[in-house]
Amino acid sequence: LFILLYDKKGIEIIPLLIRQMAEGNNWIAQNMALSIGNTFGSGDYDIYFIIFNNDGEPDPFSIFPGPKDILADLFFGYLDSGSEAKLNLLWPELRGPKQSSPEVWEILDTPVLLISGELDPITPPSHGHEFSKYFTNYAHYVIPGSGHYPHADAQINFTPFLDDPDPVRFDIHSHMEVKPLEFVTAVSLNRGISTTLAHIGAGRYQRLILPGIAILLCLFGLIYFPLQFLVRKIRSKSHEGQFKQKLTVWLVSFFTLLVVVLYALAIMDALATNPFMLAIGLPAKWIFIKAVIVVLAILLVVGLVNMKSIWKSKAGVKIPSMLSLLGGLGFTLFVFLSGMF
Repeated sequence: LFILLYDKKGIEIIPLLIRQMAEGNNWIAQNMALSIGNTFGSGDYDIYFIIFNNDGEPDPFSIFPGPKDILADLFFGYLDSGSEAKLNLLWPELRGPKQSSPEVWEILDTPVLLISGELDPITPPSHGHEFSKYFTNYAHYVIPGSGHYPHADAQINFTPFLDDPDPVRFDIHSHMEVKPLEFVTAVSLNRGISTTLAHIGAGRYQRLILPGIAILLCLFGLIYFPLQFLVRKIRSKSHEGQFKQKLTVWLVSFFTLLVVVLYALAIMDALATNPFMLAIGLPAKWIFIKAVIVVLAILLVVGLVNMKSIWKSKAGVKIPSMLSLLGGLGFTLFVFLSGMF
């Protein structure tokens, strides 16, 4: 919840997340934690302070002083260290012997514009009010419905303030677009999508091996059978033998790839609406994908039954037919076993 409150989209998913957790769907929180583990890890600053200090002398140019050991190097990728040092180097006139001194800030009449997100979990508006005490020429605005990134949530245009840096005269409300919170409601639960994308987000791609091979086999079948049909037609050879059986095999490849495309479109729709939705499922309007999967399963059964007659024929498509059906079968098994159906 702490991490979700950082982002407006995260805030908009919280009511639905609470409801699903109350209904016992704990896998949603597990997958969400897995997929954004790097973000969760960056919150344990006490641990990282210990790792980076190593009981050494503090380094005034680093927020995490001391030499790094192997363990520190392992966690270094999670950290955005040195921000304080960069601030001190960028504005040397604000530096004391080691760091910026609030006493120095107080004597400056520099125009300062402070903004806070109404729902920011780490630097709430109260921090902005407290921080404003260090300035004499300032304005502090609280952006409603925003998290840790109010400038992005409200699409604030700061150019007019930079052109005329007067905090009092600058009307921030006329230079931003505040969109109300749009809480996510219409979601179709899909544990398979949630788990698969969570593993991908965590860098675990093993789950994609089976569907990846299946998709390649279906791509082969989708291309092979029309080409074979055209070649036989050009050569004026009969193409009626086993036509229905071969059509069924081709339809298995077609519907398998159709399901893949539909899932991809549904995922892109969710990303455009609210990326956190994918931890729960897909937009409810894509529920019809299940009907397409049922058609695929029926065609697959028919194709497997017809495989016996294809294998006994002299049509020369035994291996291509078998590979195409294996592709459809592999992907269908993945859909059902992973919980995507």
